Amino acid sequence: MWHGYVQWHYHSDMKTEFTIHNIECQSCVIMIESVCEDFPGVTQVKVRARQAKLLVEHNQNMSILALQEALTTAGYSVTPDKKSVHE
Repeated sequence: MWHGYVQWHYHSDMKTEFTIHNIECQSCVIMIESVCEDFPGVTQVKVRARQAKLLVEHNQNMSILALQEALTTAGYSVTPDKKSVHE
């Protein structure tokens, strides 16, 4: 008789990578992180300034377009990379 158990782990986070078109300094990194961290559905944010990339982990309910608009309102032009969009 088998006495083990199976543990199911449901991980709903998705990842989307953006190209940042106008990142210039550490203040930009802090502002972009702040906008993303306060955005509903975002679970983790990583900005790679040298590569001009933004990696956002989010749940499936987060609107990529709405996040893009929030970043544009804050003064940052971003474009989701086609290969990484999971929506």
